[in-house]
Amino acid sequence: MNSKKTEQALPLRVLELRGEGRRHGPQGAGGHMLRRAVSTRDVDKAKKQLAAGADVNASSEQGVTALISAAYHGLVNIVEELLKHKSVDVDRKDKSNRTALSHAAERGHAKVVQLLLDAEADVNAEDDQGRTPLLAAALSGQTQVIEVLTTAARPKLGATVDGKTALDWSVELGDAAAVSRLLNAYLDQDVLVSTKYRSKIDGRNALMVTSHSGVHQKAFNKAVTENENCLTDTDNKGRNVLYHVTGHMCLECATSLLEHVRDDGKMEFVSLVTRGGKSALSLVASEFGKVAVTEDRAVELRNIASVLLMSGGYDVRKIKDREVR
Repeated sequence: MNSKKTEQALPLRVLELRGEGRRHGPQGAGGHMLRRAVSTRDVDKAKKQLAAGADVNASSEQGVTALISAAYHGLVNIVEELLKHKSVDVDRKDKSNRTALSHAAERGHAKVVQLLLDAEADVNAEDDQGRTPLLAAALSGQTQVIEVLTTAARPKLGATVDGKTALDWSVELGDAAAVSRLLNAYLDQDVLVSTKYRSKIDGRNALMVTSHSGVHQKAFNKAVTENENCLTDTDNKGRNVLYHVTGHMCLECATSLLEHVRDDGKMEFVSLVTRGGKSALSLVASEFGKVAVTEDRAVELRNIASVLLMSGGYDVRKIKDREVR
């Protein structure tokens, strides 16, 4: 097996301890001892090494510094101490070209990510595979980190070697909160919302995934406009995006979606029936049939039913009495 590939596949915990018996590069006083203290999560010892003047930028043969190690492990207190040193290189990269921010983002250490952003870490630094911290977070499903990154900065969406952006990867993971967050964050930019990629869990595309979380109406409308087949596409259960927005009582989304479809002359897909034999309208009817339906919920259901019936996509004469209350 290729030794380089083997090393890249090893956990950082192993890589950061390799060669610790030897000094590689400009260690400075206590550089290797500082890294060892961090890698073993010995906070007190790390602080002592810093107080004794240890080189904060000393690295192992794999390029792992104390800051990279602390960020990887999510050691907030140590990261704070390291960042107090003006000489610390916040954007130093390891042998895989990964920064402290990249490691923290991938492992979901939101507090560490915020600290590094406050220290002006490069939010768009790319590793050997072209992954930015935002991409690293999206690939590992770290929704909270995505929120921190897009709130504190405006990182580029980036793309992996196969062309997938952070948004595409979030869709594949079925992470509704992350997808909605990204759509809302990049509302003022020309971000393509592709329905090409689907959730590996249930086959939902970007529009279907966003219907499960609070996405800005303008972002949803933009996504609908960019995808001609938005209503014809279905998930693994035969449900289209109208079915999804109906199920989540998103009246504004349903209204804008139906207006778009009406303009395209594809009203036959409004009454599309799933593999379970349900349409968006019959879904509303089944909700009405539940025992514990609050008045507010009933109002939502009536509004959605009205929008569906007024769309012209249903033949009212063929609708069974049990479908609409």
